Amino acid sequence: MNLDRAAMLASIVVLASAIAATAAAGGPAVPGSGDSNRVVPESGQTASASAPADGGPVRATLKPSAVAEGDWVTLGDLVEFGDGDGVRAESLRGLRLWRAPMPGIERVVTSDDVAKRARNAGVPEGIVLEGAPDVRVTAAATTISGEKLVEFGRKELEARTDIAGATVVIEDPKPPASMTLRGRDVTLRAEVSPRKPWGLVPVGVEAWAAGKRQARVLLSFRVRARAMVPQLVRGLEPGAVVAEGDLTDVERDLSTVPDDAIRSREGLVGLTVQRAIQAGSYVRRGCVRQPAMVRKGGQVTLVARVGTVEARATAQSREDGASGDVVTVINTASKRAIRARVVSPEEVEAVVR
Repeated sequence: MNLDRAAMLASIVVLASAIAATAAAGGPAVPGSGDSNRVVPESGQTASASAPADGGPVRATLKPSAVAEGDWVTLGDLVEFGDGDGVRAESLRGLRLWRAPMPGIERVVTSDDVAKRARNAGVPEGIVLEGAPDVRVTAAATTISGEKLVEFGRKELEARTDIAGATVVIEDPKPPASMTLRGRDVTLRAEVSPRKPWGLVPVGVEAWAAGKRQARVLLSFRVRARAMVPQLVRGLEPGAVVAEGDLTDVERDLSTVPDDAIRSREGLVGLTVQRAIQAGSYVRRGCVRQPAMVRKGGQVTLVARVGTVEARATAQSREDGASGDVVTVINTASKRAIRARVVSPEEVEAVVR
């Protein structure tokens, strides 16, 4: 029995010596020992930074709360690195772990979650997390009130509203709901409707961040513009020429005036009436025309140009025509009918097709 006990003690001594030698040579640790948050890159992953000469892990302290500044939650958002890991820490700060939460949403992440995600994303020799057991993550956000959106839209509309001779009043719409957008660097832009600048004018206000449009709201402003508009004091028949005494100016809200009404008194005098106009009416563009420059039956000079070659002939107009009108003329020499544009009372230019 004593011999068996002596042999057993000798075996234990040999085993203990072997374990001590293995530990001194850097062999595997005993399962369950050490920090559970130490992360070693999995097979096939590429580390973000080179390991230090001693092969030790990066040490970092998990923050109790963090704000993601971009679209992603990075390792640098969540932890503070130790002073001795400057080079590797700098390369690890931008390591992407999760998509950032939506503005106003808080996500709670444990230290184990961070460790696992860092391991999957690729880390150097390892990372030891200390500090808080979990971190509360939110996204950097900018909130723009509905009142500010309306104010911005009105200023853009005012800058682009130019109605000659009119007094303009802009009525604001009801403020929309506030916008909460991811990020801190948010700019506003506006699109003003290119249609007539009075009445209900839609303005699209857009919020941009990181080079992309994040949100858009459509605002309808009521623009009241009052101006003096000419009206006829007496009825005019076709062929009559509008004179100063035929007109009077009345102040009107332009939203009640036909879109094609001529609002310039100077632009009306001298025009020829094409359709009968009643007294008290606005003068609409389709009812008048420029006075005839060429009269039906009148003699004109017909000019034909092809490149640098020019030919002239005498012709007779078969219809009245104002400046710029295309009329039919008859070449008195060839008796051919030709379409020509009125240039002056004495000259028309052949339309070359």
